[in-house]
Amino acid sequence: MLRSSYHQFIRAGLWGIMRERFYQKTDCSIEAYIEAFRQARGCNWYEYERLISRALEGTPAGRLYVARSDTSPGPVQSVCDLLEVAAGPATPNRNERLSPAKIKLLREFQRHFGQALYEKNKRPLLNRIDLSDASYSDGEALKDGIDMSEALLRQAFPDMEEHFQLALKMQRTN
Repeated sequence: MLRSSYHQFIRAGLWGIMRERFYQKTDCSIEAYIEAFRQARGCNWYEYERLISRALEGTPAGRLYVARSDTSPGPVQSVCDLLEVAAGPATPNRNERLSPAKIKLLREFQRHFGQALYEKNKRPLLNRIDLSDASYSDGEALKDGIDMSEALLRQAFPDMEEHFQLALKMQRTN
């Protein structure tokens, strides 16, 4: 979730983090995003059970199902199975993950030119600039703060798995 959340933030903002302040006051790294998330939400990005509980406050819901989205059969099929309906025809994936090179471009553009100019140019930056041939390695992404190694992540947040398991055990039935 961390990488996806950070990439979505760089792309379009997320979680109520003040973008202008983030780009002006931090190094814009994934580590800075972790801290900005904590300040904005009052908990760590991996405390799923707290995030889910807060999202459901005041929300009428008859039932809550929490499931992994990173395993087979996938989120769409899992929901279809839960609702006992057949899955429709497969559609092309429109929410493709951006490459680390594209994330770096978007981050640096916002960092140097600000949010107003980014908003004006977001569509061309996202859709017209092709960095598929860019030779930007995973090591460079780690060095530039676009990513964080799994080992460092687990060292910095040793209770991640505990929170993940708590979220998976959540149930709500009215």
